[in-house]
This record gives sequence, structure tokens and C-alpha cells, in this order.
Amino acid sequence: MLSRWNPFNELWNYNEGWQTTRFQPAVDVYEEDGAILVKAEVPGMKAEDVKIDVHGNTLTLTGERKLEKDTSESGYRHVERSYGSFTRSFTLPDTVDADGIDAHLNEGILTIKLPKSQRARPRSISVRSGRSEAQSLPTEQQRVASQPTSQNGGQATQPNQQNQPNQRG
Repeated sequence: MLSRWNPFNELWNYNEGWQTTRFQPAVDVYEEDGAILVKAEVPGMKAEDVKIDVHGNTLTLTGERKLEKDTSESGYRHVERSYGSFTRSFTLPDTVDADGIDAHLNEGILTIKLPKSQRARPRSISVRSGRSEAQSLPTEQQRVASQPTSQNGGQATQPNQQNQPNQRG
């Protein structure tokens, strides 16, 4: 039986044999009341191995997870953990207060707290009873009637019956 050749199948099988050694931390981003939190898994790394930059509305994490030196003289070793330098960038909303950003590393989890600016935080508006200011504003007809016209130096004028065209045929 003949089967149709698909070059992507061969590429897929070829990639399965590759073993990547590039480290890329897993990151969670979520929102809580008053702040956005970014949590990155950086196991085995120290605070000095990670750098956090904010430029405009972009948060960038960079760092390097170094390969541990093997002091044994054995000729065979098997490495499955990934190592190397990484860069992760995230676009921040305009509501983040860049001056209040805080970061700490604890037990392999880097937590970055991005506080929201005061104008972005939700607020409650109280509802008052009684007559509102909007009800005391003049209506459109009242405003038009009280506005002076631009003719005669800003004085209101009455229509002149003598200047009216004769409507009789």
C-alpha cells in the first residue's frame, strides 16, 4: 500500500531526538487587588543571578543558570536539567506604577509585585438622595433664550416686522 509522503512527519521525528539544554523559566502572571504579580521559577539561582529592568512599559527578566561543575573524574554523566542564559520580556499596562515595583526570590520562585497607580485602582462612588446638581442646570431652551446674539454689539434683537417679506401672493 502506498502512503503519501509528508516532510513534516520526518521533521517531527527528527526533533524528538533533540535534547535542549537552554533554560527558560516558567512564568505566571496574574492580578490581585491593587497589583499585578509575576512569578518565575528559577530553581537553584541566587538573587544576583537575575536582573530585572523596566523600560517604558516593558518588564524584562534576564539571567543565567550556570552548569554545576562536576568534580568527579568519571567519563560518563547524564544531564537532563537545562542551563544557560535567558531573557523574558512582558508588556506592562499603563496602570502600573513603575516606581513601586518590588521583587524577591524565595525557594526558587522569583516574585515581582507591580503595584497599580492610584488612578487605576477601583473606587466606590456614593449615591446621594435629593436634588442633584444636574437638575438645577438650565434646560437647552433656557440657555438659548438667555444668550445674546452677535448682532448689534451683543444685544438681543427682536424680529422687525417691517423687514419680513410679504407672504401674500
